[in-house]
Amino acid sequence: KVLCRHLTNNNFSSQDMEKEAGAFIIENIKQKKAYEQKVDLENPDLIFYVYIFDERCYLGIDFCGFDLSKRDYKVFSSASDIKGTIAYSLLRIAGYKKEKKLLDPFCSSGVIPIEAALYNNGSVNYYRKDDFAFLKLKPFEKENFENFFNKLNKQDTKNKTLIAASDQQLYHIRSAKKNAKIAAVNKDIEFSRVDLEWLDTKFDKNEIDLIAAKPLFSKYDLQRTKKTYDEFFYAAKYVLSEKGKIALISMSMDLLKESAEKQGFKITNERIVWQGQQKLEITVFKN
Repeated sequence: KVLCRHLTNNNFSSQDMEKEAGAFIIENIKQKKAYEQKVDLENPDLIFYVYIFDERCYLGIDFCGFDLSKRDYKVFSSASDIKGTIAYSLLRIAGYKKEKKLLDPFCSSGVIPIEAALYNNGSVNYYRKDDFAFLKLKPFEKENFENFFNKLNKQDTKNKTLIAASDQQLYHIRSAKKNAKIAAVNKDIEFSRVDLEWLDTKFDKNEIDLIAAKPLFSKYDLQRTKKTYDEFFYAAKYVLSEKGKIALISMSMDLLKESAEKQGFKITNERIVWQGQQKLEITVFKN
């Protein structure tokens, strides 16, 4: 089976490319192996993936067989949520490590703190590991992947550090707690409903090493959004350690950068990421 995704303005569809690539692969197998490969679109043993960006085409084998960005713990969600893979990437781009104290003051349904807790525990977030496509490949038939996954999922309960998740909306906190319980990390995260202007009463001065969050953004109420950002960076200046960082992801960074500059924060890293067809910006600030 061949799957295709393209981010181009070319006049062809993914389905057209899948047919062409499939025919090309079958013809090559026929020429080199002297037999015609059968195709099973419903239950394929091997999935080829074609990715086209601008003038470049990448061909690979899908070792997974399903979307790794989907998280089974994410039952209670919000429209503004980011995918678990993007939340994890945000943490790693910011240099997050298990010994660092983390705060997400816009936690919504809890994706960022949950991904941090799973990373801290050494957990592999693959509840569907038995469905991996590479398990059907002949070169791996003799491998003991059960032991492999058990080793990766071995819990390390030593030297746990603070992972704090807060939000101004109580229903967000309730959703985040439920998701964390499903992910089996609810005991590793401190949840609380806290308004931004009260963060300095919740945490000690210079207590937090990293703030990672997706702040609320509304293009229909820019004045209120700007006020929220000003309150956030004012509080962050107090609770963040001297070498601490702030890693933010948003559809627009302009107002966030303005508020950060007022408090003397400097930009250390910027990235563009895509969630489906939605463009998101990542910016890392330092004291």
